[in-house]
Amino acid sequence: MLKRGVVFLSSLNYSADMKEIIDEREIDKSILKQAIRDLASKNDLLTREAVDFFVSDEFSNLCVRLGIEKDITLKSIRNLADYPVLPKKKLAEEMARMLDRF
Repeated sequence: MLKRGVVFLSSLNYSADMKEIIDEREIDKSILKQAIRDLASKNDLLTREAVDFFVSDEFSNLCVRLGIEKDITLKSIRNLADYPVLPKKKLAEEMARMLDRF
């Protein structure tokens, strides 16, 4: 009987660990989505902070945690940065929605 209790507790710990991993992944995706939106902002300060984020170690670590290719993502970010403001905002929203499906 004790063995079953141990297995049950182990599965509870596993479920809690998985939920934490999933929650952390969602937080990372939210950070990336907001940085993409900030890059497309009319607010120069937000745009500069987003650019700083995309060249930081924090962004590199986020890419590793999410399992995405940093170089490919940066290429997309550079392309986004070259767009005029209004089309840039629309494209940024499309990119953010793509992360929801990831």
